[in-house]
Amino acid sequence: MNNNTPNQQSSKSTYEAAKEQASHVSEDLKDKSEHLYQQTKDKASELYDEGMKKVGEAQDSIKEMSDDLIKSVKEKPLTALLIAGGIGYLLSSLLRK
Repeated sequence: MNNNTPNQQSSKSTYEAAKEQASHVSEDLKDKSEHLYQQTKDKASELYDEGMKKVGEAQDSIKEMSDDLIKSVKEKPLTALLIAGGIGYLLSSLLRK
């Protein structure tokens, strides 16, 4: 025997439909968030790799400039000493004021 009134049955079916729709929306949001997470993770990895490449290039460039500077100092030590002294004098003069 079914003691439920038509109104109660309608409420239950509406509740079940809403519950099912909420479940579908939840699954859809879960899928989209996982997809977005993966895209973000891939982009972050790509940016990290690109950054590491740029750091490597900068290190190589600094090493090259450093080697050139050392070579120049070895070739003309007196000139290098006078330039360094002049720069030091100028900086100390500027910083005193």
